[in-house]
Amino acid sequence: MKIDFKKLIIGVLVFSVLLVAFSLAYYYVYFLPQLEIKQIELERQKQEQLEKQLEEDRKERERVRERREYLLEECLQQALDKYREFWNKDCETLGKEKGCALPNSTAERWDKMHQARRDECFKKYPQD
Repeated sequence: MKIDFKKLIIGVLVFSVLLVAFSLAYYYVYFLPQLEIKQIELERQKQEQLEKQLEEDRKERERVRERREYLLEECLQQALDKYREFWNKDCETLGKEKGCALPNSTAERWDKMHQARRDECFKKYPQD
């Protein structure tokens, strides 16, 4: 039995060309699209994560703003309560009813004290 090397070489070449062709087809038809799909999915996940983090940050800023607003309101209310308390004590000292008209010097003193406490509240709990 004689081996025909020419046919063998042609067969090996045809097989090699087909193998390369199928490898290239697999790479371009299946592998690359799958890789691109994975990259797109990864980018989508990163974008979703970024959006979620931004939303969480926005909510946290909103909570902080609401808390500051609440604390400011409480502080202003306490300043007003103290103002009324001192005012009314002076009215009682003068033998008058609560909320009476105090002498100008006394009224100015309590007004200044009240304004100072209000200013302190605004410094302590600044609003955006």
